[in-house]
Amino acid sequence: MSGDATKVQEALGNLALLGDHPIKQSSPKIDPPTLEGLDDVTAFLVTYVLDLQRRMEYLFLATAEFGAYGSPELAADLKRDYDRLNEGTLEAVSWQERAARAQEALLAAHRRAGPAHERLLGDLAGRAKGGVPPATGPAR
Repeated sequence: MSGDATKVQEALGNLALLGDHPIKQSSPKIDPPTLEGLDDVTAFLVTYVLDLQRRMEYLFLATAEFGAYGSPELAADLKRDYDRLNEGTLEAVSWQERAARAQEALLAAHRRAGPAHERLLGDLAGRAKGGVPPATGPAR
């Protein structure tokens, strides 16, 4: 980027586009009474997801002034995914179906971003002093 203010504004605008809500917020499925009686694993996952969503809300607030500089193409992709996730009423489209739609959107985004991210990660990690440490997790 070499200090190009336009690129910085666009990057911050793209972050603003990524913030805020991925699904409709007025869903009665996440009202507090439905959280009672959850097993510990499910309660942990709900806590984790809600905390991530809270952070996305703050990300939007922190970058909102740059939103107009974001990529129209990214905005179109996000809007398409948002509309697909929120298509239909809660009575007509189950949370299982919405989860399947979210998984489809994630896999499509990963197919586009995954290889480039892995190249970038590998290139930058290769510049680390002492080289790249061996992987500790399972092989893919």
